[in-house]
Amino acid sequence: MPARADPPGHDLAGHVLAAASAYGPDNVELEWRLGHRQGGFRPGVNAAAWDKLRAALDASPAFTKACRESREALGEPAGLKCVADAGVTTWQLKKRLADVDTEAPSGPWSVRASVSYESAANPPTAPFEARYERIKRRWSYRHRCWSIDLTRVRSNVPSQLDADEEALEVEIELVDKDMIFERPVRHVVEWGYKLAADVCELMA
Repeated sequence: MPARADPPGHDLAGHVLAAASAYGPDNVELEWRLGHRQGGFRPGVNAAAWDKLRAALDASPAFTKACRESREALGEPAGLKCVADAGVTTWQLKKRLADVDTEAPSGPWSVRASVSYESAANPPTAPFEARYERIKRRWSYRHRCWSIDLTRVRSNVPSQLDADEEALEVEIELVDKDMIFERPVRHVVEWGYKLAADVCELMA
């Protein structure tokens, strides 16, 4: 399947360049998330598609594979979270800068490409009150500068597809941030869309 560019009227590459110039590439997250089409973008896929994708990725020798569990507590200010991962607790700040939603070329899926600012943060000086919590078990499949992440999530975040049940998330993330400046950004964006399309085909 050929690479695709942004939908008309959107400039994801422009958002990436603006974010990298403002914050530095190490603080920019570029990812594609898969979700349901019902009523606009709703994150997560069904169990049959998630299991089929995981089996295909497990069978491929092209990926470096890892699994980890973590717990995130989200509170105020918006975007601040406390992350417990492998016995280590860190504070992080994340702010969404741009979202571009499209329909996937195959299957009943939507694709949301997102540019975010993220960085390490200092613990808050005032008492931290967690408003929401996400408990995650993630399988990551790394190939070249990309990671395909399959995550089982239990959460009480209202925007999650099934807040009272385990959600199944699929994300494609650019993990080598230097690619933002080593290649034309539009080529990196087209590469990300191509990977999202390939993942949708694997779930079909």
